[in-house]
Amino acid sequence: MNQVEITSKRFWLNSKDFLRGLFVAILTGGGYAAQVAFDTGEVHIKKIAFAGLAGGIGYLVKNFFQPAQVKQTLSPEELSAMRTTTNSAAK
Repeated sequence: MNQVEITSKRFWLNSKDFLRGLFVAILTGGGYAAQVAFDTGEVHIKKIAFAGLAGGIGYLVKNFFQPAQVKQTLSPEELSAMRTTTNSAAK
């Protein structure tokens, strides 16, 4: 019983993409804030917000143009048949 599931379509963003984009934005802003704080000792909220926004938007654009992702599941019988075929071909 071979099942194919499309987990992500091309030119489409799902809720996981937006949550991960938010996470990337937070990490980007935090990384930029740490770098600026260590270099100059100052914190510029506006620059940190722009860096985070750019990181999050960049992540969303990457996912928007990424090809569709397909997840394929095999039954245990199909999986064992593939293993025996692969093992016999390797000998």
